Amino acid sequence: MVKVERSFPTPDSLAEEKKKANGSYSEPDVIERLAKDFHNKCYICELD
Repeated sequence: MVKVERSFPTPDSLAEEKKKANGSYSEPDVIERLAKDFHNKCYICELD
């Protein structure tokens, strides 16, 4: 298991999506932040 330091604050779109009944995590700023935090690797299998 790899420990990853996540960046803060969370992307702005997450606050807006949280208010919705069926919010989405696939907003561009979220995807960009995940790519940065996980060094462009899959967060599950750690492959490029």
